[in-house]
Amino acid sequence: MAKSDKATVLRRVQDVLRLVLAGAEFADIRQYASDQDWQVSGRQVRRYMESAYGQLASAAKRDRDQLLGRHLMQRRALYARCLKGNDLRTALQVLRDEAALQGLYPPTKIAPTTPDGKPLTFDQRQVHINAILVERFGVAAVREIRSQSDDTRHSSSGNGAVLGPRAAPLEPPAANGHGGTPGPEGSSPAAG
Repeated sequence: MAKSDKATVLRRVQDVLRLVLAGAEFADIRQYASDQDWQVSGRQVRRYMESAYGQLASAAKRDRDQLLGRHLMQRRALYARCLKGNDLRTALQVLRDEAALQGLYPPTKIAPTTPDGKPLTFDQRQVHINAILVERFGVAAVREIRSQSDDTRHSSSGNGAVLGPRAAPLEPPAANGHGGTPGPEGSSPAAG
């Protein structure tokens, strides 16, 4: 397999981006690459996909920054209009909304519960925490954290890190909202 020039790589990444936006998965993109006679390995297809996802992420960040700026400016214009009209109550509401938009208030505490309002078990919370960590940092990073916490636990007499030996698998919670972890009797909550 010969190395592709930059223009070809850019064109392929754009094709992959278009396919990803249409809902294609790795197997679909690999088949597309084969149909187009790209003559690339599965690893190279994954690199094209990573590059496409990187472009999506940077575009989303840029769009988010522009959107945030626009909303802040709109609130400041509203605030000025409220002051000019001597509408102090609405001016205060605009200021509160702007502060909330910028994250100046402490986060609202929300107790983790099941859909029926019962508190989550330790294992269910662990599944959700792992899902958030995997979504935010990726599976490899979470595995690295686990291996480091295992090393720390074995070398110290403390309680260890959050992701201890009972840590849940690195999978997102099941769609049923129960986290997909077995109950105390070893049966799945979805089975009942």
